[in-house]
Order: sequence, then C-alpha cells, then structure tokens
Amino acid sequence: MGGEQIFQVVPAAVKTWWITVLFVGLAVFLLAVMVFVRQMVENVSKASFAVDGQALEIRAWPYGRAIPLGDLDLEKARIADPATDPEARLSWKRNGVNLGALRAGWWKLKAGGKALVFLTAPGKAVYLPTRQGYVLMATVSDPQGFLDALRHRAR
Repeated sequence: MGGEQIFQVVPAAVKTWWITVLFVGLAVFLLAVMVFVRQMVENVSKASFAVDGQALEIRAWPYGRAIPLGDLDLEKARIADPATDPEARLSWKRNGVNLGALRAGWWKLKAGGKALVFLTAPGKAVYLPTRQGYVLMATVSDPQGFLDALRHRAR
C-alpha cells in the first residue's frame, strides 16, 4: 500500500490557440515597427537637398517634399546654431526622430511656429523660412554654398 498515486487535473474546455495567434501577431507587429523606425532613421540621416530652377527637393523619406523656390523666404535665410540662436531653438518634437545628434522631422520652435528639421550634427545649420508656415533647418555639408545656390536659382 505504500506506492505513490498520481491524480491528473480534468482538462479544461478552454482553447488556447488564440494565445499563440496573439503572441505571433504581436511579434510581427513589433518587428514591422522596428523595421519602419530603422528605415526612417537611416533615410533622414542620409537626407539630400536638390536645388533646380523651380524647387528645392528634399529627398528624405518620409519627410521629403518639393518646395517651390518662390515659397522660400531667402531674405531671412541664414546660417544659425540651433543651440544658441533664439529663433532656431527647438522646443519639442511633434513627429520625428531624436537620437543623440540626429534630430529629424517636425518640431515646435521655442520662439513659436514649427520647423521641418534635418539636423545631424551640433553647430551651424541652415535656417530657411518658408511661406508655407514652417521653417526648414538642416545641417548640410556646405551651408553657405547651399544658400548661394538657392539664391542664384531663385533669380
């Protein structure tokens, strides 16, 4: 009479397949978000700006666009340091990326208004107001050359 007796629980009538579907769905969703964010960060960190006789074309998914040269306020365009220039200081991110020195996307400005930003390094950036209700700010390899090209093409 000294042997061990084992009693099993009665199997529940609950189906658990939905838990597997939920976890797989969640994993796929998180993977898609990670791929999206990685692609966005890579694209905005390698943004380029093409200037032709009609428009400034911003090549940076998902914030790329073509801005007609007539919509650029080149009289107020200048080279500025967003860390010290009161008009160029960023307030908070509305939609975009903020990873170390990389700031890209839509931001509010401390002085008011909004900015489409492509800042990849601290220091000097092009501050370019538009007549579309926002400022474009970008750190380009040759800020003065960029402004000169815009002004030359706009004539």
